[in-house]
Amino acid sequence: VGIGVIGCGIRSRELLRALRAGGVVVAAADCDTTRRDDYVARASAEGGSSRGYADWRELLDDPRVEAVVIGTPDHWHAPMCLAAMAKK
Repeated sequence: VGIGVIGCGIRSRELLRALRAGGVVVAAADCDTTRRDDYVARASAEGGSSRGYADWRELLDDPRVEAVVIGTPDHWHAPMCLAAMAKK
């Protein structure tokens, strides 16, 4: 399963090992460049190929993304979840 991660903060970093067990993290989105680049490097460290996006909507357009994990502040969960379900 190609997993896209929206929000690359502490919670998403904690989940990374579990996410790798269930699939491959193929994309990550965060408006913070440093967090996003660090997450992409960690996700790609084991031979994977993860792409970073500044805009979470671009992540949803990535054809490799089959499932998403939303690790953003609570008030963003609903709009991001609805957009993800509408895309796939």
